[in-house]
Amino acid sequence: MKGKIAVESNVGKGSIFKIVLPVFNEAPRLESVPTYNYEYGFPKISNTTPLPENTQKRKNQASIQVIEDKIEIFQQIHNLLAPSYHIDYAQNGKIGLEKALEQVPDLILCDVMMPEMNGFEVCEVLRKEMETSHIPIIMLTAKATLADKLRGLEIGVVDYIFKPYDEKELMLTIRNQFLQMERIQSYYKTYGCLPKERLKEDEFLQKVRTIIQKQYAAESFNVRQLAKHIHLSTAQLNRKMNTLTGETAQQWIATQRMQAARQLLLATTLSIGEIAYQVGYAKPNSFSRAYKEYFQETPSETRRNKN
Repeated sequence: MKGKIAVESNVGKGSIFKIVLPVFNEAPRLESVPTYNYEYGFPKISNTTPLPENTQKRKNQASIQVIEDKIEIFQQIHNLLAPSYHIDYAQNGKIGLEKALEQVPDLILCDVMMPEMNGFEVCEVLRKEMETSHIPIIMLTAKATLADKLRGLEIGVVDYIFKPYDEKELMLTIRNQFLQMERIQSYYKTYGCLPKERLKEDEFLQKVRTIIQKQYAAESFNVRQLAKHIHLSTAQLNRKMNTLTGETAQQWIATQRMQAARQLLLATTLSIGEIAYQVGYAKPNSFSRAYKEYFQETPSETRRNKN
């Protein structure tokens, strides 16, 4: 370094050490340097941080929320998953919890050790809340102890990925979770309920069905009113119902009306117009069109063919 060191010493007073290092303007100049704003002891992303943007979600594209306080790890995960999934980012547990409750993603990848709230705390809250109790949560962790793994499984974590993670293992774990969700939807469409291990979610669907059955005769009854009865936003309700059953809340309301109409056609002598009014249609023609679209036959054909 071509520097100099000098010492000045006085008996009884102490010593002074001087170190002189030369400065050379020979290092390459950086065009830009990522900057961070520090809050709560962790780096907050600023506009100059090279972070992948949350791209616009494509139709029918599954959404994954990544809760991870290390930006470089999120960037790696984003680059790996973005071609197949819509990726959203939260830089700590508190923000991740807030975004999960608002957006209701299809799956969550959550780090364990984070500022504000750790991954276990996030998972515990998400499992208790109606909006998010159904979401699969995969933990990303460097803590590979059996005690930590058991704690996660007890509070509802569906799987663990240990850091440093293997890309193929991560992709396969995520794929298997989405395949499991498809199997649950298929089970519902076959049996009209969810598997026994999904009892809490099945009780939720039963509650939704009961409300619809009590309200569908009112022409004004819609998804917004249903969501109000359930104490969710319309977006939260639709996301949860679509994940569990493959159908939106609007499709559920239409299904309940059509099934009730079919029962009335087969079991009573009410006119088609009277049945239309009883299932929430002010105009019999609109009811007949909706009925034919749903059952692939007209109300009159259903009545003629009942024997």
